[in-house]
Amino acid sequence: MFLFPIAENRTAPHFYSGKKYCTRPGQPQVSCSCGDYQDLSAVRHPAAAGISGEREDEMVWEKRMRLISWAFFILMWIPLAVVLWSAATESEEPPFLAIAALFLSVILFAVFQAGSFGIGWLEKEKIRKKGIPAKATIISLADTGTMVNDQPLMKIDLEVQPPYDSRFVATVEYIVPYSFLPQVQPGNTLQVFYLEDTKDVAIADL
Repeated sequence: MFLFPIAENRTAPHFYSGKKYCTRPGQPQVSCSCGDYQDLSAVRHPAAAGISGEREDEMVWEKRMRLISWAFFILMWIPLAVVLWSAATESEEPPFLAIAALFLSVILFAVFQAGSFGIGWLEKEKIRKKGIPAKATIISLADTGTMVNDQPLMKIDLEVQPPYDSRFVATVEYIVPYSFLPQVQPGNTLQVFYLEDTKDVAIADL
């Protein structure tokens, strides 16, 4: 049985079941007088189904990599303190192990930080490709204190208005160029994409 969208009425999606028109007034499952029952949410957005588990795994790995990177950042201060103490006391032999541990900690911190941002970027690209377009209003904007390439990592609270669903609030983190900051002020409207099953959101222009 094929379902075809009817474009005449734009207030609610209509689908033709081969016998009569079936209208979805806001619920994913509807019935009509012909007795046909259709799960219209799956018909309208097939790409959004079956990806929540994959998305959750990616979020876990992004958080793990970021936590590991900050752990190396904290541990980095131990060999740094040893190197500084050796220099202050004018030790005869340089602390080679401490110097090696310091460089290794710096490298691992950078690698895991870059990896966490890389995973986050891939997640947002998946949402843009598989998600549903919608409008979102910025509720609040906050600086996380993290800088990437001299650009701030911002936490943005959004109120998303799906085309055929109720509004919901989502929080996203983005590296925002200073030139783009005027466009992400509270009250402004942005084009976004969201996943229907997980309500994960990606901003279209960032």
